[in-house]
This record gives sequence, C-alpha cells and structure tokens, in this order.
Amino acid sequence: MEVDKFYSGPTFVKPVKQVAIPPRTVRWVKVTTTPHQLFEDTTFVGNPKLLKHYKLMVSDFVLGPGERKFIQITNLSNKQQEVNLELNLAVDSEYEEIFYPFPEEVSSVEVQDNVQEKFEFNLNEELTEEQKQKAMELLRKYSHVFVSHVSELKRCKYPPIKIDYDKTKVVRQRNYRMSPDEKDFVENYIKDHLKADLVEYCTSVYSTPILVVKKPNHTKDNPSFRLVQDFRKTNKILTDIKYPIPDQQELIDSFQGKYWHSVTDNCSGYTQLTLHPSCRDITAFDSPSGSRLRWKGMPQGLSVAPALYALAMDHLLMKMKKMKKVLNYFDDTHIGTETFEQHLEVLEEYFQLLEEFDIKLNIKKSTFFQKKVTFLGLELDGKTVSVSRKRIDAIRKIKPPQNKDQLRSVLGIFNYNRKFIKSYTTIAQPLNELLKQEVEFEWTDSQQNAFDQIKNILSNPPSLRLYNPKSNNRVCGDASYQGLGCSLYQQDPDTKRYAPVAFAGRKLKDSEKKLPIYYLECAALVYAFVVFRCYLQNRNVETEVLTDHQSLQSLLSTDKPEGPIAKHIMFLSEFKFTIKYRPGKKNLDADTLSRHPVEETENTVDEMVDELFPERVQQSSYVNPVTTRGQLAKEQKAEEQAKLLDLRNEAEDNSEILNFVLNKSSIVRDLQQSDQELAVIIQQLQEQTEDREDPNFKLKDGLLYRKHDNKLLIVVPRSCRKYILAEFHDNRGHRRHKHLMENILTTFWWQTINKDALTYVQSCHFCMTTENNPMMKPGFLKPVTPKRMFSDISCDFVGEFKASKNKNKHFCVIVDAYTKYMWTKPVKTADTVNAIQCLEEFTLSYGICDTYTSDSASYFTSFVFQEMLSKWDVFHNAFRKIPHCNGQCERSIQSLKKILCEFLLQFEEDWESYLQLATFFYNINYHDTIKCSPFYAVHGFHPVVPGILQLLPASEEKLNIQIKNHTNFLENLKSRIELAQAKTKEYYDKGRKQVTYSIGQLVRVKNEADDLSWPNKKVNWIGPYKVVGKKSSHFYYVMVQEKDSQGGQREVVKEYHLINMRPYNERPPELIT
Repeated sequence: MEVDKFYSGPTFVKPVKQVAIPPRTVRWVKVTTTPHQLFEDTTFVGNPKLLKHYKLMVSDFVLGPGERKFIQITNLSNKQQEVNLELNLAVDSEYEEIFYPFPEEVSSVEVQDNVQEKFEFNLNEELTEEQKQKAMELLRKYSHVFVSHVSELKRCKYPPIKIDYDKTKVVRQRNYRMSPDEKDFVENYIKDHLKADLVEYCTSVYSTPILVVKKPNHTKDNPSFRLVQDFRKTNKILTDIKYPIPDQQELIDSFQGKYWHSVTDNCSGYTQLTLHPSCRDITAFDSPSGSRLRWKGMPQGLSVAPALYALAMDHLLMKMKKMKKVLNYFDDTHIGTETFEQHLEVLEEYFQLLEEFDIKLNIKKSTFFQKKVTFLGLELDGKTVSVSRKRIDAIRKIKPPQNKDQLRSVLGIFNYNRKFIKSYTTIAQPLNELLKQEVEFEWTDSQQNAFDQIKNILSNPPSLRLYNPKSNNRVCGDASYQGLGCSLYQQDPDTKRYAPVAFAGRKLKDSEKKLPIYYLECAALVYAFVVFRCYLQNRNVETEVLTDHQSLQSLLSTDKPEGPIAKHIMFLSEFKFTIKYRPGKKNLDADTLSRHPVEETENTVDEMVDELFPERVQQSSYVNPVTTRGQLAKEQKAEEQAKLLDLRNEAEDNSEILNFVLNKSSIVRDLQQSDQELAVIIQQLQEQTEDREDPNFKLKDGLLYRKHDNKLLIVVPRSCRKYILAEFHDNRGHRRHKHLMENILTTFWWQTINKDALTYVQSCHFCMTTENNPMMKPGFLKPVTPKRMFSDISCDFVGEFKASKNKNKHFCVIVDAYTKYMWTKPVKTADTVNAIQCLEEFTLSYGICDTYTSDSASYFTSFVFQEMLSKWDVFHNAFRKIPHCNGQCERSIQSLKKILCEFLLQFEEDWESYLQLATFFYNINYHDTIKCSPFYAVHGFHPVVPGILQLLPASEEKLNIQIKNHTNFLENLKSRIELAQAKTKEYYDKGRKQVTYSIGQLVRVKNEADDLSWPNKKVNWIGPYKVVGKKSSHFYYVMVQEKDSQGGQREVVKEYHLINMRPYNERPPELIT
C-alpha cells in the first residue's frame, strides 16, 4: 500500500530483527520506522518506559528518509534482555509525550529501577552498606505507595464513608473576599484536586465558604498558603460520632525495647477516603471563578472527620496492631522493631497492606530505619524520650503573656510537657493564681520568675526513661503546703542506676491545706500510686518507695487506722512495695556541712583530700600524649599519686562527690587550715582583726565561708580545687567555662576560680575533640588577581534537581575571574565525562585557560581529567572541603539560582528551559567589582534586548571610539579588581587573626570521617598530633596516626589547611587530677 505523503501522526522506531543483549552491555541494533516513511531528517527520542520495564536505555538520534540506521541500546540490568520486533524503541520528538502501548507479556515483567530514583528516601545515615542496600531494595519495590504532591493522589479502596446529617436544613454561605494571589492559589489547588479525582463539579444547594490562610513558612518572596473550608455551620447539622482517640502516653510507652523505627505520614489522609455520593453535597464550595464543586474524598474541617478517619485506620491496621507491629495516631504511623531484619519484614507487610487498599504516603514526611525518631512532638528511641528540638525552639520563643487568654495558651503548652518538670505544680503556682476569676491580671516578679524557670527547664529538658515492665521501680513523693509532687524512677539493668520515668504533681485543695504534714506526705504517696497505677500494679518487679518522712515507714503496719489514713491504706494494699526512709534530700546546700560533724583526725593533706575525693584519678579528662615541661613536676609527685590511686579505686559512685564534702566538715576544716593563704584569713577572723583586706569572709562552726551574691559559699583550699573542677566539669556534661564557674559558685568559692575554670575547660581533652562551636575561622584572606580575560576560570556542578524534559538533573557553571562572565550547560550527571565535555566546549569558544579552580570532587581529580589539564599545561587548584577557596564560582551560582527561581515561580515550567536565559540576564547585569556588566567586559558593547528602547546606530567614527574605550577599559580592569579585592580582604580579615604553628607544636585536626554521623562520629577533632612542616602561611604538614591494613596504627604525614586545625592545650600540672 502506498503511504500518503501528507500522513500526520507519530512515527515509531522498531528493530529490524530480534536481538539479545547480555547484562551490562552496549549493542548496536539495526532499526526501521513504522507506520510510515520519512520525508525529511527527523529527531527521535528514546522510549522512557523501556528503562522502567526492561532497564534498556536508548539515546536520542536522527534518521533520514529511507535510512535504516544502527543505534546504541544499553542493557543496564543484571540479566540478558530480549529486544523483540514488537518493542517501540523511540518516537518522533514531536510526540514525546505519547503513551507507548506494550504487549501484555511485557507489562507483567517486574524489574526494579536502579538507574533513576523516583524519590529521595529519608534513610538513616548510619546504616551499613549492606543494610542500606536491603532498605533501598524494599523501598524501590514499593515506591508506588509514595507520592510527593497531592496531584498524584487518588481515592483509596476503602469502602465509601457515609455521614448522616439533618436534611431539613440547608447551609448556604458566600465566600470571603480574596486577594489576587489567593485566588490564583485556589484555582491551582482546585486544578490539582480535579486531576487527582478528589473533587468534582456539582449543582448542590449547599455551599460553605473557603478561605486561604498563610502557612508558618510563608514569606513575602516565597508565599505559601493553605486552603481552609469553614464548616462551622455545617457541623451543627451533622450527626455526632464518638470514637476513642489513642492515648498518647500509651503510644509512647510502646516504643520501649524497639531500636529500629520508621514513621510514615499519609498524604492528605482524610481526602484519600471516599465519601458516599449521598452525602457529598454538604461539602460543596464555590471557586473564585464562580463554579461550584464538591468533595469526593472526605475533607478536613468536618467535626466527624477525625473519628471516621481513626475508625478507618484502626480497621485497616487491625491485624498488625494486634501483633504489636505498628501503632498509629491519625495519619502518623510508627513501625518499631528490635532488629533490622524484623524491621524489613514488618515494613514489607505494612507496604503490602497499603498496596492492597491503594493508600499513598507522603514521601517528604516519612522517615525509615532510624535509631531515633520524632513522634507526637517527642524524640524517642528504644530507651528514652525527650522533647523534640522543634518544640524546644518554639518554647524558647514564647513571650510573657499580656492577658489571661494568652496565659491560658502558655500554660497549655507548659502543661503538655509537665511530665519533664519536677515539682511543676509548685513552680507554676504563681501563674495558676492569675487564672482565678477574682484575681486581676497583674504580671509581677513572682510570675516572671516562674515563667522563666519553666522555660529554662523545658529549653534543656531531661531525657526520661521509657517504662520497662521488667525493671525495678522507685517512687518518690513529696508534699508541701503548696502542692503534692511525685516522681517515678526505674533501675537500669546494666548500670543498676535509677533514671527518671515521669514527674507529676497537683495543687492542694483548700480543705487539705489545714491538715498536718503527716497526712499530706501520705496523700503524696497515694497520689503517686494513683498517677502511676498502670506502671506500679506489676507484681513481677520490686517497687521501692523513698520518703524523707520517717513515720511513713510504719504506715502499712498501723493496727487501727482511722479517718483518711484508713482509706489510703486500703487503696495502697492493692500494690506490692516497700517503704525506705531517706534522711534528707541529696542537695548541694552548703548549710548542711554543719549538720553532720565528724571527729578530727591527724591526717596529712593528701590523705584528707583522698578521703574526700576517692575517685578522681581514674575519671580525669586530661590526656598527656607526650612528655611536656610539666612532666617533671608530675614525676616528682608520682609516689604520692600512686598512693592516692589505691585509695581512689575503692569509690563506686562518682556522682556522690559532694556528699563526701558535706558529710565530713572536719576534714574540710583541716584542709582549709593547712592552706597557707586560708590559714592567714582564718587567724584574722579568730582574732577579729579589723583591718582585713576582704570583709566578706565568715567563720562558722570552724569552717571558712565567703559571702557571694548574698550567699555563704565554702572556701575551697588549693589542694581540693582540681577535684571540684573535675566533678563539676567532667561528671556534669562538660559545660563551658562560664557555666562551669556559675555552677561551682552555687556552693564553693576561691580566689582564682575564673582563671582556673577557664584553663581547665580549655585543656579538657574531651571538649577539645568534640568542640563544634561556630567561630571565626583563623587566617587572613589571600586573594589572587587574574592576569587577563579567561586566564583564570572556576568551575562547579550544581544539582541534583528534578529531571528536566531532556532528563538533565545538573548543570555545569564556569566563571571567568577577570570579567565575571558566566557560562552554563545542563547535563544529566555530574561525572568526569561531562566535566571534560564542558571544559572542551568552553575552550573552543574562549581559549585555553592558565588556571582551573574547582573543588576536590572525584570527577575533577580523576586521572583522565588531570591528564587532559596536563596536556593543555593548565594549573589545577583543587581545594578539599574549603568552599571559600572557590568563592568566585560559589557566589556567582547563588546569584544565578536567585534569577532562575524568579522565572520558575513566575512561569512554573521546566528549569532547563530558563537556564540559558537566566545566565544571559546574569551576564548583562551590572557587577560591582568590574563596574559594568560581564557581557560588556567581554564583548565591548551592550546587547540588544527585546522590548527595550535602543539607541540609534553608531557611526563608524563612534564605533572606533567605542573599541578604543573598551581597550582602555580592559587595561584598567585589573586595577578595579584589585581595589574590590582589597575591600573584601579588609572586611574578611576584620576580627580575625593570623594563626601560626611552630614545628613540633601539638595540634588537633578535623575528623574527616564524612561517612559517619553522631553517634558513630563521636568526635569532631582528633589528636593531639605534631606539626612537622610548613607548606605556606595557610597549609601545614601534620604527623597523624591512621589504621593500616593489618588493623594496627601507622604514622602518616598529611597536609591541613588552617581552618581544619586547632591548637591542643596542655593542662597545667596543678590541675591534673
């Protein structure tokens, strides 16, 4: 049959004969066109579905009339693939978006797509390579259950939900007024939901108003809105539905013993449920353009929606929840297991369930295979629970309330987190008093102090232990005439220490305030068992009750209980526990020093110190790697230290150091009198000398105190100071100098406390290796002035972005340091091949450069790339982990991204289609450094831009003048660059200092374990190591240690930049414990 010359339609390319392509192999396959011939050269685009189903990749190519051409086909899979005669390999580029029909047997082939990831999954960075591979295989297998935008949604297969309502009443309201931006947002919102079949056009008599609210991340430059439907009147005609919401504390307790976590979020969970057609009319609303629509999925805002959604999710997850494999709170689902392998199995079962009901997850809000996750605003792992960082930041921003309504909102936030605050009721009492009706709102110092105290506690909240039904319990109750408080602790099976599980408290009733303290202490104990009943009604573990009220020990053995005590005893008889008396609370109050006198003994200073601080030697944070000038002094005391070590090894609890001090006041008194400086002060106080240098010293019960901030503090003798520093710093979180000093000054004082605390912290090995403080980088700026146009260029790849129509995900940027001229090119991947091609194309246009600056990515440091630069005699500056050394390119990329974003926000099209236009606009804009546009600096004239009024054409004489002026401009351009660099250097160097290191000096260097994160990467700095050489003012050679192939250590000399080095401070001998 003769083919019509004017036939219009798609032209496909198919193989001439069947070909078998081995795995990971490229084959040349002869192809032909169908269903008609070609009459001109035509560009064909490879079929993307081949990549998805067969993992066969076909590059774009051109065919001429009557031509049978060989094309390259790459088999990316691990098995042989058959290219049969029915496969459409490519299509005419004009019909690129066409749907490609496939034979039935092809569609049943399940091939995992390892070439291109549809989504970027939020995985735990600490996974091993094997674990990561297994996790990605599972997520790729079920990638179809994830969506990234509402337009990809569709209603799930759960039975339609029917809502009962009063059909005799009609709700009809008109829309609120909207701004143009809000109207555009609503129209786009409706367009996306129509595409997803979540709404439909209707003629309903109902109509509820819609309004647009700003999201928290809304900004003027980047507006972000949310559509809200006002169902307040509609909710009044709905039949109410009651369904229990999951208890949050019970959900949190279920995390115990589970060390692998995944949290998923249903994308627009409500709207995935289908509404029954009989009740869709009540959800109708009007668009800004005047059309009326109604929901096919269940919208948010209906009063019955939460109950119906919770019911549906419980029904779907019923089987897995019974097996305790998952738990959910509305659209948030948590999967927790003990081992990684169990997690894979449970997660696959969960995905299969989602697949069965066609439920979609939000990829952006889902996280997988984590050791710690955020759930319900809390950070949880298998052992502890703490307030999430996001919530802590929100609490820190809370401002003091201005009226009672604001106070109720603030107390609502505080009450939600009250279990993290010990004695919350007592602390918050001034705030609660303001809520009484008869009390006027007056914000005084007492309310401000309570407000600040709660904020400070919640800004650094403790990590509570998750309740373990197999661990022993400890209950502490306390009562005052302000309220009752209690706390629950559990014993760690490994360390045998008790950690807090929860705190609770309540205010006293008016009738209770008249009762004696004995009744209140008993009431506090009963309150603890009421609050923690679900934990304490466990007869398989021991429960210990600690009290500082001794009479409660005989509580349960009372022969004839009467009054309220009888009722309490009857209630407590249900529980199994023992009561232990603890004489006084363990605190740091200096006044308790005089409560427990100890008889004097004639011990030496070292023996008395040893008795007070028996554990200090083995807990020191100081590391002495090499012999220093202080080594001689330490060797002189070696015999004394050995004697101390034997005694100190007997200590069991390192946290009880202050109890030694407080319980042995006579030893402290003797140590003060043995100190020469303190002995003089004590003698002056005993003789009541009037001309004392410091009148703040006091002598009380033989102990020397000093008044500081209206408090009496114990004066610490020189022999004990290092142990006090070690206790407050090493055993209490290694706080900074200021915090260390303030903590010590709550109980102790000595003359040089500021200097000693600073020296101790600066020489702490742990602090030096884990330091992560934002600070000014050392060293001054050293700018390099380019010699001529295109002699010094900088290059970098930007991406990865969403794939463009041409399947590109990156673009290459090359910037000339002399004219600031930018050149860009989109590429599919950032690799060596594209790096070479981009540099060759740039060179063909502008010539070979003298210096090529980039980062140390593998494609820039590969052998092939370096070989090409060597042949061209190009010097390569490849800076490793020092971004500012390639600052010319980095800064230009920022400007280009801003221009590109403006186009995408305005037109919302493919980013690649605007890349060259954005580059052009960058080049024609004025640049501060060169005082003109990069385009003019290169070409000597300003370009003609469409839509801009142009000047009259210049005459030949004026053209010659322009050429001459451009020549002069290029000659003066170097001086302009030098002037700009001088200003930049002045700003950069302000507040910095030039750090230098000498040969043999001890330093610590940046930990380069990039593939690790906390807690595997426990230190940010490693050392100490010796400086063995100097390359330049900014680079040094350091002798470091690293593992060899046999697992041992070997010394290697490495090159380090100043910003990756810090000095290592040696601790003075007098502060070494």
